[in-house]
Amino acid sequence: MHKFGAVGLVAALLAVSPVAQAANIVSNGDFSGTPGLVGWTATGSVFATNVGATSSNGGTGSYTPSTFAEFGTVGSSPTINQALPSNSLSQSISTVVGTNYVLTFVYGAFGDKLTGSNGMLTFSVVGVSHTTTSSASPSPNTDFSKIFKSDTLFFTADSATTTLNFVDTTPGNGGPGSSGSNGVITSINVANVPEPISMTLMLTAIVGLGAVRLRKSA
Repeated sequence: MHKFGAVGLVAALLAVSPVAQAANIVSNGDFSGTPGLVGWTATGSVFATNVGATSSNGGTGSYTPSTFAEFGTVGSSPTINQALPSNSLSQSISTVVGTNYVLTFVYGAFGDKLTGSNGMLTFSVVGVSHTTTSSASPSPNTDFSKIFKSDTLFFTADSATTTLNFVDTTPGNGGPGSSGSNGVITSINVANVPEPISMTLMLTAIVGLGAVRLRKSA
């Protein structure tokens, strides 16, 4: 096959493959919009900030993206078994019924790593008749190069609209002797999971492109 024909075939395979089309369907997932929480519905104490602003309050290190949503103080010196008010973020996204998706994001607790309270986050995807839920509880840190931990949740859409919910109950003060922690979240992404045939197409495209390069160098 002529090298241009092979390249064209590779491009065509990639173009029709859902792998190439698995774009993020979440709006403003890194909270860099104007205003920072545009696209999201927030309840409680939630605000958009950046590493630079928080670093002035004792934070160190860096993380990309530098913008994120921060869940503020939700309780003052909570005692054991005390019910805590919660902060939350939610967004409704368009989905295709029966399609598999993956939700990914990074979350952490901004606080003293020795005395701060662990982060407390419950996250879920809500459809018409089914809710998929999980949770995260990372240790606190003030070093932004270490603070964030990745989380993943797979789900199958049962509605044309699916709602993402993030509920944070990290204590603003972790009790006696604690400096408290604030939950922080960013890089929220939802994309469809490629079907096996899509992976085959992608591998075929890669092999085809490699063959073109080998013939060109020969």
